[in-house]
Amino acid sequence: MEVVDLNKKPEPKPEPVTAIALEAPPVVEQKPEPAPQEQPQPEPAKTDTAVNDLHPETKQEPEVPRATVYFTYSDANLFKKLFEAMSVLVDEVIWKFDADSLMVRHMDPSRVAMFDLTIKKEDFEEWNVTKPGYCCFNIEEVKKIVFGKPLKKDTLIRIAVDGEHSRIAFTLKDNRTRERSFPTLEPSIEEIPTPKITHNAAYKVIAKQVAEDIDDLNRISDHMTLIGTNDTLRMTAEGEYTKGDTTYKRGDDTLLDIELREESKATYSFSYLKEFIDPALCDLILIQFSTDMPMKMTLCTRFGELAYWLAPRVECD
Repeated sequence: MEVVDLNKKPEPKPEPVTAIALEAPPVVEQKPEPAPQEQPQPEPAKTDTAVNDLHPETKQEPEVPRATVYFTYSDANLFKKLFEAMSVLVDEVIWKFDADSLMVRHMDPSRVAMFDLTIKKEDFEEWNVTKPGYCCFNIEEVKKIVFGKPLKKDTLIRIAVDGEHSRIAFTLKDNRTRERSFPTLEPSIEEIPTPKITHNAAYKVIAKQVAEDIDDLNRISDHMTLIGTNDTLRMTAEGEYTKGDTTYKRGDDTLLDIELREESKATYSFSYLKEFIDPALCDLILIQFSTDMPMKMTLCTRFGELAYWLAPRVECD
């Protein structure tokens, strides 16, 4: 797999069929020549401070602050969909809390897809941050135990993060109340910058229709090609025996808006794309892409814009 910088255009020469990672490869440093071995120095005289011999001074990493927070959201089913969207990329989720918002940003282990969401405190019924910081937990366990069964439409959810005791509790309230709590994990903080890409083609589409068409095309192939023009957005897929082509035209019921700098064409894997688009989570999606560059999909949800980034596949002869 060849990894490229997000800010650079792909080289014109053909590349192998592969997914381009969303970040550049680490620089491999050359090992320096071994230094001449120094002559052994005489040991210092022993003193009464023997503890210093057993515990030499070491440089410790700064401790990651653990948040203490509780908040309430009126629609537990919508929050369930959010958890399903986050779990597409990672098994362990890290939430970052400040006084005004909840932030989530993750890349999948292969660096091919990225998730980015900020929910403002105004979107919650209750919001109380005693201590800003981070919370990390196993999202698969929460999905299975808290959201494993269907919820009533009027179910409310309350989430309490206890940084002091390393616990997170989920409370569901409708005609009854049930609470499930889990241990939190040690957060491993990684600063993930937003990809700096200028997209040449942007299309606002109806989520439900696009989700159905992507599901149909996935029956033909494991990837699809987007082709953007001034009047249309095409999605094509080609299998061993079957070809599929779906076209949305300017002004129809599915394609609501077009912004085009230049015609664009790129191929993306269905492995993440199919899971990203959930009509229960949003009504509208903004799809932005350029030729052989990462795509950004912005889901217009009730609690803000949820952005997915997906790296392309590059075809060669």
